[in-house]
Amino acid sequence: MNMHTAYRSGMCLALLLAALFMGGCPRCDCGLGEAGNTNVQLTPFSGRFGYGLSGPYGFEGALTKNQLSDAAWRLEASFSFPTGGYTVDTPIILVAESYPEQVSVSIKVTPPAPGTIVTQAVTEVPVTADITASNGALFNIRVVGDGVVSCPETIQFTPKNPEDEWVVGQGTTAPRLVITSPSGIGEATLLLDPACPVKKLLIGLRYKENRPFTRLEGFEVIAQDGRRWASFGVCLCFGFIQIELPEAALAPENGPLTVRWVDQYRS
Repeated sequence: MNMHTAYRSGMCLALLLAALFMGGCPRCDCGLGEAGNTNVQLTPFSGRFGYGLSGPYGFEGALTKNQLSDAAWRLEASFSFPTGGYTVDTPIILVAESYPEQVSVSIKVTPPAPGTIVTQAVTEVPVTADITASNGALFNIRVVGDGVVSCPETIQFTPKNPEDEWVVGQGTTAPRLVITSPSGIGEATLLLDPACPVKKLLIGLRYKENRPFTRLEGFEVIAQDGRRWASFGVCLCFGFIQIELPEAALAPENGPLTVRWVDQYRS
């Protein structure tokens, strides 16, 4: 047996054991969206007045003025969803009376409900808006919704082991918190801001970059009042084992959560 075959077999076995331990074989969300603390990025154009836009769900477009004397900016963009069934609300635009003006644009995306039959084809959905603001206005454009990191800076994760590190990124259907735990065992406090609720959270576990946990014998989430969750959907993604936390565990009334993990029990 060559090394590639052995590695693939080992991964399959680990996934099978993890699925049996966690009580199921879920549909994996191993996709990638916008990483880090960005959402919609504005990049100034070099040859015209305005910005190029890029963000979650393949969001691409432009925010421009045809003439500097125009009263309104024109937002023209589109999403590129992996399937049909997604809905996009009309952008909510708030302009603060400051100098320069602070313009907040929120665009809500709702993914198809679990189990919904959708077209299995990339689906383009346009977004347009006129925004009355001065030439010097400052813009903050965010894509929001259950499956988007709308305010990633509000997710606070404090590991007990100083060697453990974490980063917030974006899956296709939910935010993803990837934990790098060299020892394979750890504990941390997870705090979510009620002002920016998260209904689903993906947690990835790895020893280091491109080296996922190969075993996961224990994972639990404990609320402030002592309630515990220890049965989760688990799947193997490229670079990490992934756990999906349910909405019940993420409810604001649970307060700060204690998260514990162990790759294998130690005698």
